[in-house]
Amino acid sequence: MKKFFSIVFLTLILLFSIVFSACNKPSTLLSRVSELRSEILFASKDNFSLKAYYGYKETPYKNDAEVGECVYKLTFYLTGEELKETSFSLDFSLSGEKVTLEFQSDEMGRLLASIECENFALKSLPCVLRYGGKFVDLTLTSILPENTVDINTALCALEKSQKAFIDSFMLDLSFNAEIYARVLVKDQKPYWYIAFANGKSLKAFLIDATNCEVLAIREVF
Repeated sequence: MKKFFSIVFLTLILLFSIVFSACNKPSTLLSRVSELRSEILFASKDNFSLKAYYGYKETPYKNDAEVGECVYKLTFYLTGEELKETSFSLDFSLSGEKVTLEFQSDEMGRLLASIECENFALKSLPCVLRYGGKFVDLTLTSILPENTVDINTALCALEKSQKAFIDSFMLDLSFNAEIYARVLVKDQKPYWYIAFANGKSLKAFLIDATNCEVLAIREVF
């Protein structure tokens, strides 16, 4: 009986090892990601809310099934009361250097500021919001739960669960599509939004970012 349980135990360890190692192999789809949001940080104080996203995006941004030059950016969005009455700027340090960014309105009327940077891996970022001669000390903190899987793990899971769909993009041994991937958090639960675009259509998957279960599939167009 002991021998039996030992065999079962060893078998389970082997299975978990295989799954774990498979998730740590580079996904064949990684090179086809033309937009990636991999981190979200948040801070709130004195009726102001500041959110920061980190990742990269091809420039120019175009649904053409090709992955162009990708630019890494840390982008800040500011919300709060009476934001239009004055100008706002943000001070912080990045890689030992002081940075000052001025917020500008985008085409949707949101106040945003961004800086190009690669290899951003901070889970917290102290900063100072300045406006009208006033200062607000804020510390942006990652809102991603510790058990959030990375984009590689999420793509590996899709390669297995959606094999027929992914294979449909293969043309002459090449993957004829680009991928948009954004990590999301709602009610303290993480998700991956992963969309496949081939210039003519866009199909999106909502994935549980803890166990890679596909929760929803949507034909965007």
